[in-house]
This record gives sequence, structure tokens and C-alpha cells, in this order.
Amino acid sequence: MVPTPAIPKDDYALLTMDEEGARQRREERLRKLHVQTIPRLRLLGFLWSVLLVLIARRLGGETVWDASSTTYVAVTLGYCLVTEVLCRLWFRGGRDSERLPRAILTSDIGIAAYFVYITGGPASPFFFAPYVRVFDQVFYGSAWALRMLACAAGGQLFVFLLHSWVHESVWF
Repeated sequence: MVPTPAIPKDDYALLTMDEEGARQRREERLRKLHVQTIPRLRLLGFLWSVLLVLIARRLGGETVWDASSTTYVAVTLGYCLVTEVLCRLWFRGGRDSERLPRAILTSDIGIAAYFVYITGGPASPFFFAPYVRVFDQVFYGSAWALRMLACAAGGQLFVFLLHSWVHESVWF
């Protein structure tokens, strides 16, 4: 058996962290999450939704790229850019509050509702899209997930009403 070296007593101090150090590490992890990780995942999700819009149009026999496709791409990618800049500015000021990032995560439901509308409204195969935002927010707790669920249902109601108004048909 090979003897393992004992840890010198001076090095035990490195294994524990004082309260201020723990607070700084938490703030850094939070900043990295909202400034790097979530914006990258949001961009990937929006690019995926653009691809799905084009595939749905192709399979539906519509023109794949028209003015509404261009508008959708401009709105989603513009939204992605603006929200990333807002988060960077928010955390650059030394804030550790998650109010703005949570508001942005909530506003993603509006983009998901727009995605549902552009792919066919109530008849869209992607009708569940606003609820995806609810599933990935469960780690914030059940109260937050219920608020997100209510927002997703509101987004679906908005899609119904907008589709009924534009197409002059009643779905309910």
C-alpha cells in the first residue's frame, strides 16, 4: 500500500470559504449563467425555431421564405440581441438581483406565442411551444413555475384571439 501524503494544516484553510468569498462566488456564477450560458442557449433555441418555421412552411406547401419569415427572423434575433445586451449591462453594474433576467425569461413566452402564430396559430403542430418555457423554469420553484404557466396560457389565448381577429373566424 502506498502511503498518501497528509494535508498540511495550513492548507485546510483553502477548503473552507468565508461568507464574503462565498457571496462573491455566488454572484460570479449567477452573472456567468445570465450573461453567457442562458443567452447562448436562447440563441440556439431561436435558431432552431427559425429552422422549424421554414420546415413547417415547406411541408405546408407555402412559400418557404417570404415577408413573414423575414419578420420572424428579424424579431427573434433582434430580441435575442437586445436581451443579451440588457443582461450584460444589468450585471456589469454589480447587481446580483435576478429580476431583469427572470422578466426576460418570462417575455420569451411572447416569442414562443409568435412562433405558434406564424406556424399556423391554433392548428400549429408547435402549439405546445410556450409551455416549454415553463418546463425549464421549474428549478426556480413551484410558485415561479405556476406564474410561468399562467403566462403561457395567456400567450396561447393571445394566439387564439389574434388568429380569430386576422382570419375572421371563431375558434371558441
